[in-house]
Amino acid sequence: MHICHPRLATQALRPVAPPPLYDLLQLPGLLCERLGIGWLFNMGGPMSRRRTERIHSTLLDNTRSGIQWPRQELVVLHFPPGVSPVECVEKVLATSGFSTPDEALKHYRDLPAGMHYCHTVTLDKQARQQASPQTDGAFLRAALILGLCGPNFYSPDRTAIWTEARLTRAVGLYHIGGFYED
Repeated sequence: MHICHPRLATQALRPVAPPPLYDLLQLPGLLCERLGIGWLFNMGGPMSRRRTERIHSTLLDNTRSGIQWPRQELVVLHFPPGVSPVECVEKVLATSGFSTPDEALKHYRDLPAGMHYCHTVTLDKQARQQASPQTDGAFLRAALILGLCGPNFYSPDRTAIWTEARLTRAVGLYHIGGFYED
């Protein structure tokens, strides 16, 4: 059996601290002074182990939590493989009779009003196909909403920007005011 003896410091008792804290550590009663013992160093125990865990949690759509913050709308588009999302949306825009997204924004009155929180939703291919709009009008409406979504917030006051990253993500929209009013 392995026996380890603690090593005792040969120097006077002095805590390790940055120089600006030396005066603070001299306050009476702050440190217990055990003159006969000294500082114990390595007691022979094993080194601490490190563990890394990725933690992911959300209050959104969590039915087990007491907070009910309902999703206002799920917006997702499904594109055929090998087709550029931006080109596909611009083609639908042209067939609908609009030349720019801003012109289409003036026409669509049923877009969500006010600021909304955008929460990226992970969907498999089949769920994405089922949730994607089937008509050109609904497809263009969803593209406009995704173009108005930034990384975290949807705002109808900003300009619609269509990028591949914005058009290919599935977004759940949550009304911000509803959380604070409840």
